[in-house]
Amino acid sequence: RAALASALAWVFPLATDDVLIDHLADDPAPRVRAAVARAAWTRRAVLGDTGVVRRLLGDADPEVRAAAWQAVKR
Repeated sequence: RAALASALAWVFPLATDDVLIDHLADDPAPRVRAAVARAAWTRRAVLGDTGVVRRLLGDADPEVRAAAWQAVKR
């Protein structure tokens, strides 16, 4: 799951990327959610605002929040 979430940070055509990002944003593993924050921000030009990054900015895990903030700062 972590590898898939990290791979989604690369922009390439994938028919289900929005579904995968949304699903993985609720993963129990913080490192997966952190990778999803980066992927969602990277793919925002393709997907539009899915709300995933905003959701992860309020995550319970501080590392996930930090990853989401880092993504937004880029």
